[in-house]
Amino acid sequence: MFYKITPSTDVNIIGTDSGSQAETAIYPINIWDPLHIGQWNFKEVPDYVVIPIPKIRAKAKLTDLMAVYFNGSSHRLTISNKLKEILDRNQHGNIQFIPLTLSHKSKSIKNYWLTNIIKFNNDEAVNYELSNVFLEGTGYKEYTKLNINNYEEHLFERRKDRDTYLQGYRSIYIHELIFKSNIINNIAIINFITNGGVGYYISEKLKIEIEEAGCTGIVFEPVEQA
Repeated sequence: MFYKITPSTDVNIIGTDSGSQAETAIYPINIWDPLHIGQWNFKEVPDYVVIPIPKIRAKAKLTDLMAVYFNGSSHRLTISNKLKEILDRNQHGNIQFIPLTLSHKSKSIKNYWLTNIIKFNNDEAVNYELSNVFLEGTGYKEYTKLNINNYEEHLFERRKDRDTYLQGYRSIYIHELIFKSNIINNIAIINFITNGGVGYYISEKLKIEIEEAGCTGIVFEPVEQA
């Protein structure tokens, strides 16, 4: 069994009922500046890239996986040093960890990290023959199931007729995800999933390790293997 990890929105865990532990962020530079983290997606980020400073709500608790969102945080997780060390030991070159400063009650919190995806694992992890992949129509209300057998075919179908689509690619997403049964690694980063586009998944073994370490703020959503 594998599990998708997402930040908790439980008020008893994160300390606020707003759904996010950050109320806003401090932006040292314009979001369109080439040095802003938002301009660096799915590639290694150099040291000189500028990252906003999330301003954590006064009542919010500091958890190991934070519900923090700012311009440039898409497809990235905000994690504590404890959770980062566990993930870093188990990853296989698909995640970069970037130091992140939080602002909480007028104090600078330094022991946090922002994940940055370098490589997706659809090829190794997704059982495309059993997963359900759909072409989403106008307004995401019309769905056409596609017969896609691997990641290469998924990419090909997304590029098909791309010039007729506003953003250049067809909206083809995995709606019902099934993992392969013979995955070797404990972490898989999956692209083109519905509800978010990207997902971070961990093995049962790694879930147990994270729970035994007492990491907080994490929701585990199970994914079947076949």
